[in-house]
Amino acid sequence: MAFASATTHPGPPSPTQQLEESALFKLLKGEMVTSRQLLGDTIKQEMVIFRAEMKQDLEALRQNTKAEIASLKMEFRVEMASLRSAPTEKVALNSHDSSITSMESVMSELKREFEKLKDRNDDLENRGRI
Repeated sequence: MAFASATTHPGPPSPTQQLEESALFKLLKGEMVTSRQLLGDTIKQEMVIFRAEMKQDLEALRQNTKAEIASLKMEFRVEMASLRSAPTEKVALNSHDSSITSMESVMSELKREFEKLKDRNDDLENRGRI
């Protein structure tokens, strides 16, 4: 019971105790402000880094897509050239069917690449708003 009475304050705090509490409060408030500022600065730096990385990723994806499109164009040209140089009508028809299949494949691949770019761009825009 004596312990409990020692921890309670029987009256108003002394002026010394008030000054100590006031100084402690000011110190804690200053620490909170500093911590908030540091956290804000850290978040800003991380966002700058994140955006730069996303920009690099999108640029790499764009370059890869350009290379893939160039490759698919070349395949298409080769197919068209083989179609033009087919010696007989039967071979020409078979080659034509093959060319159509190849063109469909090229178009499907281009659509997939376009959707990937679109999704990646949408994702970056959404993350940039956060």
